[in-house]
Amino acid sequence: ECGDKVIDVTKCSYVFDASAHTMAGAILGFTLVFRVSFAYTRYYECKGLLGALANGVRSLNVAACTLMHQEPSRRKDDSSLAQDIAEIRRLSSVLVGLIRHVIRESRHGIVPFAITPTSPTSDELLLEDPEGWPSLSVLLTDDEKVGFAKANTNARVGICATKLMRIIDDRRRLGHISERGAFEMLGRVDACLQACSDMQRILSSVMPFAFLHVMNFATFFFTMTAPFVFITSYKWLAALPSMLVTMSLYGSAELGSLMEDPFSWS
Repeated sequence: ECGDKVIDVTKCSYVFDASAHTMAGAILGFTLVFRVSFAYTRYYECKGLLGALANGVRSLNVAACTLMHQEPSRRKDDSSLAQDIAEIRRLSSVLVGLIRHVIRESRHGIVPFAITPTSPTSDELLLEDPEGWPSLSVLLTDDEKVGFAKANTNARVGICATKLMRIIDDRRRLGHISERGAFEMLGRVDACLQACSDMQRILSSVMPFAFLHVMNFATFFFTMTAPFVFITSYKWLAALPSMLVTMSLYGSAELGSLMEDPFSWS
């Protein structure tokens, strides 16, 4: 007999045995925890690499302002040295902007929280760059905009780093910076490139689609059958614990989905 008088699963064909559901819930919970742990590891590593990028650019600019100078015996009003120092500071900001394009804009578009993100064009990235601070449309010269437009997104990072290295090496040969100072500055540029490469590697190493598909299907089946298990204990209030279970499982799944891509607009 089914209805309010149901107290045992054997009395109604529309009630499920709680033991099997409990075992399935334990397995599903472990799977969701594994997915969240995997996503958090990616999130933590990417944020650490973002900090390494910021430290590399900061150290490069500090070194340019403190280590680049003329010898006291030949010190004159050399405006070209000051221009190169300013150029290093500008190109370092450009480098950060180009890396930002690689890890975010080229993957999610230039419009934040767009319903259907589209792949941006070179003109949108270089001539507009609305979310840049400062925007590359301001930092780049007209000739650089044309030159960068001919290269793909990843190659632009290498081109900018090459310009930085060329300035540092030229000043080393002119004696405006010591061998050790030049080595340290080149190391900071290399650290920025390494951080960009590691972030790309992490972002490309996603959770297998088959795993996500099975997990989503199991979560859907588990939440849809939960009321048939709670009905024996909670009667017409079975919807309340079912809603709690559903929010917990899908909330954990959504948390893992958001942390899995640390550089998305969300």
